[in-house]
Amino acid sequence: MMQTIYEWEMEFMLERISKIMGTVFGSIILVLGLVLLINAIIFRPMLGPIQDLTVGFTSILIGAIILYASRRAG
Repeated sequence: MMQTIYEWEMEFMLERISKIMGTVFGSIILVLGLVLLINAIIFRPMLGPIQDLTVGFTSILIGAIILYASRRAG
């Protein structure tokens, strides 16, 4: 009886931790993509204009997918 309660609590904690980590990593990737995109449009591009725009849009897309998946996981 006690072992099943501990397993259930551990499973709940792991779900919670994975949801939080997905939200944190997705937000970080999303913000980095936005910074790279703004840098490519307003300031001098670091890699090149097309490369910065491509990497910025890709980072935003990946960050949004991670955020969406972490929200749907619960």
